[in-house]
Amino acid sequence: MANLAEYIKKKWTTEDPETIVQEIGQGKRFPTEALALSKDIEYRTKIVQAGGVDRILEFLLQTDTPFQDVLHKAKGGEASSDDSDLQCPSVWLNVVNNFCQDGFLPDSTLARETRYKIAINMGPLFIDMSDWEKRELFESKDTWMKSLPFFVSMLSGFLASSFTKLADFLVRQDSLPSFLVRVLYLELGDPTIVSEIVEYSIERDDRLVKADIIGLSQTCAAHCIKSLWMKRGKPMVEQYADIPIRPEHQLTMQTGIIKLFEVNGRKGWYRGGYGATLSLFIMLYDKCDRFSSEFGVESVSAKMVAICQRHLSKHIHLSRDRFFMEAVMTGIVTLGATMMTPAINQQQAPIDYNVASAIHAGLLYFCLDVCDSNDVRLAKALDGFLSIVTATANLPETKKALQKQGEDIRCRLERVLARAPYLHTGLNILNQILQQCLPPQPDMNTLGCEFCFEKCNKGTTSKCSFCRTVTYCSDDCKRLNWMLHQKDCCMKRKMPLPKTVEEIIAQGKIMFAQHINQLLFQSALKNLSILDTFLVFDMSEATPLFQTLTIGQFKDVYLQNEDSVEEALKVLTKNRASGSVTTVFIGFTEDGMLAKLVTFPPETAPVMPITQGERLEPVKKWESAQQLVVTLSSAGQGSGAIQKLQAHPQLLRASILKTMKP
Repeated sequence: MANLAEYIKKKWTTEDPETIVQEIGQGKRFPTEALALSKDIEYRTKIVQAGGVDRILEFLLQTDTPFQDVLHKAKGGEASSDDSDLQCPSVWLNVVNNFCQDGFLPDSTLARETRYKIAINMGPLFIDMSDWEKRELFESKDTWMKSLPFFVSMLSGFLASSFTKLADFLVRQDSLPSFLVRVLYLELGDPTIVSEIVEYSIERDDRLVKADIIGLSQTCAAHCIKSLWMKRGKPMVEQYADIPIRPEHQLTMQTGIIKLFEVNGRKGWYRGGYGATLSLFIMLYDKCDRFSSEFGVESVSAKMVAICQRHLSKHIHLSRDRFFMEAVMTGIVTLGATMMTPAINQQQAPIDYNVASAIHAGLLYFCLDVCDSNDVRLAKALDGFLSIVTATANLPETKKALQKQGEDIRCRLERVLARAPYLHTGLNILNQILQQCLPPQPDMNTLGCEFCFEKCNKGTTSKCSFCRTVTYCSDDCKRLNWMLHQKDCCMKRKMPLPKTVEEIIAQGKIMFAQHINQLLFQSALKNLSILDTFLVFDMSEATPLFQTLTIGQFKDVYLQNEDSVEEALKVLTKNRASGSVTTVFIGFTEDGMLAKLVTFPPETAPVMPITQGERLEPVKKWESAQQLVVTLSSAGQGSGAIQKLQAHPQLLRASILKTMKP
């Protein structure tokens, strides 16, 4: 068989289950992998009943033997191997891991029996995987590293299982707590192991899509510990809190958890590990009666603001999947928990101090970024959290912090208001908080122009679009002063931090691939050809803004001199003739604003169905893609759906706004 997909299509479910089990027992690749990937539950059940899992467990009892020797024995002593054989024993762990998860086998009796069988036979596997000195499985370090996420996921499946006896069995293993804590804190406690895994991933991992071994292992370990703590309560929290992150290390699970958040930014960690570890932190914080000193820091609130802000800015431009929602929501809940300290014998820091510390650390910037994200799923949680700040706004420490940072926050709020769509209620609450503590804003007509120093009373007053801290009497003065102001503009903005040119271009290309359909539809709503507009990806704030602009609109917002306008128009004209689209990546470097023109040729257009057997001319590919997106977006609404929207300005604006953010 050429590949696994072809095998599943032609042989899987048609062969006698006994034959499949025999091939699994001989170490054959396709039947073993199909057992993990096939969605035919009925046939999968027949394979298990025929002994498929038993054959794999027989292999996993030989983890102290070289993999090739195990295969040689399974094939009856045949020395030769071919492409039909398994290439790595981690596939066995992947298969067994799937059977450890709830729902993989619908028959609860068979599922329970299978998991008990796995638990009883995993002794040699557990011994080898938890041997941190040797770190070998089937006498191979590479196999140990590749298998680590699967093994920890198996443990997570056992501990979260509705079959509580499985968790009881594991909890009795003395080495389990130290193993889970060590995996969770790999980044901090074992830099040598981390380096080895990174080297393996880069140099020797031959998988087409390379998994984040460290991040996924940490995520599974976090879920393991969370399952234990949720089900077994405070005694289990206390048992784990004082476990060193590795033997003889000065940091424990409790004292190292803040540091873990600060250093870990792996992709696999984002897939649920970050949110699960935030939950662990809340339980540890309650266990310590909410004393910051128990975590080795002066203010837990301030530390957690920086952590939540970093996570949000790192992932807000990506797809808004359930992991994003879970992580940001749990972050908001965690921030609320760090501020609400009970006054037990007046030993804990008062709420006023906690909120003030958080504001100094950038709390309101974080809240404004959540508002700017325009994710309505977060609105209720954010509004509830802001009620804490509102309640303390007139207390001494909080009021002082608001007065110190208020003008910067007010400018940042204006920037969000200029970037619709956003969460209206959250912005309104933040505006009310600022109004409680700050004097009214001065009349702009009384201010002096930043460039010519004349009074701004000509009726053409405007502010810098990117920092909102300086005022001009006219757009001409704003344009003329840009070369002097742009570096200062970057410093006055404070958040988000500037990026390198390479980071802006890389992030822009990712967003182009993920969100191009939104811009194709937006240009159609504006009755513009995709070839006649600039596709602008504005990354000047944490949440990117997607806009399709004409040359005039682009010039008014982003271009400050005639040379730039001429160059942009020249690129647009050249691209239009060749059927290419013109994109612009906007961001701030340490030297000021960057507007990077990037051309995407016809070959990069979304794949279109070929009409009447003819290939599309290159110059027509992007416009055809635009038309197809319009057709798919208007499905079920009848012909002329776009025209109907264009006839109703409010509906049209609402539709355009939906396309302007991730």
